[in-house]
Amino acid sequence: MNKRLIRNKAKAMYAELAEHSLEVILVPAPEPKHCGHCIRVAADRPPQWFSELSGRYLYRKGRQKPRPSFIKRQESLRALQEIANGHVRTIYAQRWYQEVVRLLSDELERIPF
Repeated sequence: MNKRLIRNKAKAMYAELAEHSLEVILVPAPEPKHCGHCIRVAADRPPQWFSELSGRYLYRKGRQKPRPSFIKRQESLRALQEIANGHVRTIYAQRWYQEVVRLLSDELERIPF
């Protein structure tokens, strides 16, 4: 696969991930049970591709409750920046490089010729 395409895709993914993060706000409850009753609502969410990849790296190993993901936002941003600069040195960059290639090949398959 063309390295230039991979670098451009990594730049686009970096920009999207940097722009969108999980933001939760409190809003008044639709059916208040008491004075000041509020509920949490997601005002902004991370991109779907980020959520899917981090879901694949959940550590469960015999536990009912999933542990936090091994994919961290700041490390992912660094890895995408590293790939955009043409390097793949860290573990995060290796994981994200595979993901960038997979997403790019999925996009190219959907383009009718």
